[in-house]
Amino acid sequence: MRYYSIILLLIIAPLTDKPLAKTKFVEPPMVRIPAGDYVMGHNSMGGHTKPAHKVTIPSFLAGKYEVTEYEFKHFIDATDYQMPQECMHKFTSELLSREKSTGNWRDNQYSNSEFQPVVCINWNAAKAYTQWLSELSSKNYRLLSEAEWEYLARAGKKERFAFGDDPNQTDICEYENIADISLEQVAKRRFGASLVNYLGHVNCDDHAPFTSIVGMYQPNPFGAYDVQGNVHEYVEDCKNPNYIGAPKDGSAWLTGQCNMRVKRYGSWYWLGRRAARRTFSHVSFSSGFDGFRLALSIGKSKRYRIPKSTKQFEKRLQKEQDQERLRREKLAAAPTAPNNLRLLVSDDKKSVALTWDSVNNDHQITYDVYRTNLPKSRFKRIAQDLKITNFIDYAPSKNHNTYAVTASNFERSSFFSQTKSTPTEPVWAPAIIETEAAFDASSLISMKVGDTGDNLAGMFLAERGWVTFVFNVREEKEFKLTAKVKQLRKQLKVQIKLNDQINRIYQTKISDKEGLSKFSEHTLLEKFTLKPGMHQVRLEPLIGGWILDWIEIAEAN
Repeated sequence: MRYYSIILLLIIAPLTDKPLAKTKFVEPPMVRIPAGDYVMGHNSMGGHTKPAHKVTIPSFLAGKYEVTEYEFKHFIDATDYQMPQECMHKFTSELLSREKSTGNWRDNQYSNSEFQPVVCINWNAAKAYTQWLSELSSKNYRLLSEAEWEYLARAGKKERFAFGDDPNQTDICEYENIADISLEQVAKRRFGASLVNYLGHVNCDDHAPFTSIVGMYQPNPFGAYDVQGNVHEYVEDCKNPNYIGAPKDGSAWLTGQCNMRVKRYGSWYWLGRRAARRTFSHVSFSSGFDGFRLALSIGKSKRYRIPKSTKQFEKRLQKEQDQERLRREKLAAAPTAPNNLRLLVSDDKKSVALTWDSVNNDHQITYDVYRTNLPKSRFKRIAQDLKITNFIDYAPSKNHNTYAVTASNFERSSFFSQTKSTPTEPVWAPAIIETEAAFDASSLISMKVGDTGDNLAGMFLAERGWVTFVFNVREEKEFKLTAKVKQLRKQLKVQIKLNDQINRIYQTKISDKEGLSKFSEHTLLEKFTLKPGMHQVRLEPLIGGWILDWIEIAEAN
């Protein structure tokens, strides 16, 4: 027995680099999850969630909360584990930047309490933490399997969330920290950004713009907190494109693309998501909205003694929660939105004058003005902290402008006023139609893609997104349709709908000469006849996403 102990210490020593007896660690509060079976997945969602299939789950212990910075710091102090020093966490006028920037688990844009979930880590670090904690505690701490996670999230329910369907997402703020009014207000005040026409936000307030101290909301029926909010959670399973061949006994699926791992929704940055929703990320990917929760296998044992470190942790957490509740109670109420927004376009169309009614005649109120140059695209702030109720925009787009105004006090911003748009000029074919002249579209991301000198030069269309252009023809002719696009995959596949007459699919491979992430022109329709009058063309990417610069309705040769 003595020989065995020596071997164990030799195994642990390289990990901890410190004497075992002096190494501090916290065992997390756990909740007992009863055994049972359920139907995992969803046949009416994306292919990743199919086929729905029955899974049997043995009883296990799940983390009551997501792992916090307070717990994680003991791991770093003991092991000097090399954590990523770049993280996708910067909030800007474009909302959450998709580019990594300097930041880590202790120094990022969201963490202001050690009792928030640890973020800016990655799957590898989460896995290393479970191994370290298991060695020191002599217990089998691990990540949840994907099947266990969905079972935990559903908590015996068949509705969209464990507390019910909540179709309008007005009750979810009592249970989860997701993209809400608080995030929208902070995005506006600090960054001049808005979730409107992008990810959207729910019509309730969870009082946390970013990550929240764990356990601040109502638990689910199993007694677990923040399961479908706060941060996405890493699980053990490797990436597989669907559930064909998935384990049915609740165990992790450890074959497939194992440099990619499953993580489960949701987080402070997204609307509430159905428990069946899933996504994947590389084991080295690090972001400000990903964390993890622990599980503990218990077999047939019915006893679980709560460790001393767990009790001490919960006492500290309770104090932090109480202080956070007091802070939330003291928050000032948000102002009401301005009313009666009016626009006046100058004769030369080089400026737009805006006026609106004042809010409560309160001298502490200031106003911000937002504009978007595409239908259903993200708004950006163009004026800030105005003390008057008028503004002139001297740099409008020549095609499309939609405006909104918010009222702000020192802490919070109102909802948008009613939006108002400038009239759009009719387009006459033959013509090149820039993306900013789109008539309607699904949620879009606008961006500069060329040297056009205008406010906008392109837009990103996600797979199954769509954009519609309206144009006019003076006399009956034969035309062809061309588009300038930057494809992000090796195939370009787009569905083209022209009025009610044509419904075709254009498909081609992107050549090495054209290359990915380079703009190229593609003739989507070779020849079609149009009569005088107004016409409509709709484009819908069927593979991947692409960036659209313009379309051209030209006379056919």
